[in-house]
Amino acid sequence: MKHILILVILVFASLSINGQILSANLQASGLTCSMCSNSIFKALKKVEFVDAVESDVENSTFKLVFKKEIDIDFDEIANAVVGAGFSIAKFTFIFSATDLKIQDKALIDIGGKSFYFINVKDETVNGETELKLLDKQFISPKQYNKVKKKLYSDPSKRVFNVSI
Repeated sequence: MKHILILVILVFASLSINGQILSANLQASGLTCSMCSNSIFKALKKVEFVDAVESDVENSTFKLVFKKEIDIDFDEIANAVVGAGFSIAKFTFIFSATDLKIQDKALIDIGGKSFYFINVKDETVNGETELKLLDKQFISPKQYNKVKKKLYSDPSKRVFNVSI
């Protein structure tokens, strides 16, 4: 019994990885002019954990750099964009981790957040890695329809569906 308990503890310890989310890139949809871009820019600058925002008006993209040692709330970013009157067509983020073992259809805790990996090869990642959020509010409706049957949902906690 003692050996089983130790094994269970080791498994859970290996699935909970401390990682730092460094930055994110989002592409907004529904923009028609530079004023639209400015509206999203201002909304993102108000998000507490965002340190800097860079916008590319031509491509409707925004690069977010996060403050260090502050919890990042992806849903708050989505709410800021929606609150400005737009939606997100694509959202990726960069995080740094050491010896993170990724498997397809695996639920892994990284930096206090739960991530479910979809369409990934089994691998171990080190250093900075880019992940794409696949939840409905972070991708276009067309992309969502392609992946919605593969997404993981747990009503008792927030799980982010991601791919590399």
